[in-house]
Amino acid sequence: LVINLYKYTIIMPRGIPWDELPRSYYHKVIDEDKQIIIKDNNDVNEEKERNYLKEFENIGRRAAFGLVCGSMTGFTFGAVDILRDVKAISNKKSVAINKLARYSGIFGAYFASYHATRKILKLYYYPISAEENLITSGIICTAPMLFSRTLRPMIPYGIILVVLDAVNGLNDV
Repeated sequence: LVINLYKYTIIMPRGIPWDELPRSYYHKVIDEDKQIIIKDNNDVNEEKERNYLKEFENIGRRAAFGLVCGSMTGFTFGAVDILRDVKAISNKKSVAINKLARYSGIFGAYFASYHATRKILKLYYYPISAEENLITSGIICTAPMLFSRTLRPMIPYGIILVVLDAVNGLNDV
C-alpha cells in the first residue's frame, strides 16, 4: 500500500512483519502503535534503479530450471506415448528414441519459455497478481502450439505442466 502525502510517501510492504523490516525501508517512523513508515519521495526514486544484469541472470536461471524440468517431464510424456503406440514399440529403436528426443526438446523449450515469461512478467509488470501471472504466462506459451498441427496434441501435456507448477506454487502465495 502506497499513499502519497505531498512530500512524503507512506509505504507498507506486504508479507513482511514490521519488526523485521530492514533499516533501508524507513526514513522516519510516526505513530509507534500503528507502525506507519514514512519515506521521503526522493528516496523512493532511488529505489527504482534496477540491476538489469542481475535480473537477466535470474531470468536465465528460471529458464534453465524450466528447461531441465520440462525435458525430464517431456521424456516421461514421450515414454507414455511410445507405450500407447504399437508402431513405435515394434519398429526400430530409432523411432522410439526420436520420439523421446522430440518430446524432451519440445517440453524443455515450452517450460523454459513459461518460466522465463513468468519471471519477466513478475519483474516488469509489477502490479500483477500471482494468479494473473500464471494464467498469462501459460497462455503466452501455449498459444504458439495452436498454430502447428503436429504440436496441438501436446497442448494437454503443456497444460498439465502449468497446473503442476501452479499447485506447487500454492505455498508461495
